[in-house]
Amino acid sequence: MIWLHTGLKENRVLDEMFGYKELFRGGFLGSVFLEAIVAFDANRWELWRERHLDGGSFRPGFYGWILNSPYRFSTPLIGKGSLGLFNPLPEIYERLVELNFNNPEWNDSDAHE
Repeated sequence: MIWLHTGLKENRVLDEMFGYKELFRGGFLGSVFLEAIVAFDANRWELWRERHLDGGSFRPGFYGWILNSPYRFSTPLIGKGSLGLFNPLPEIYERLVELNFNNPEWNDSDAHE
């Protein structure tokens, strides 16, 4: 399971492209399960164009993450993030586990992975 975090900075181009306005920024929104990671080739890049957020051309070395069972918290949790994958601070982690408890896909063992 992966916690979903949004950064503080907005990307106006993407916000306009997807019609987003007044988004929460700077915290955790929910959780998602990582089902698979697939390597892109030029063909898959074009076939999945509507599924990824990169409007640019294919370049070797791109991967796609297949996510499932998204769960949105009823109230986002303000919390510091970091670029890339990161572990939340211990006090934030405890609150994330509490918020995720109502997730129908949640399993107590997920909290210890």
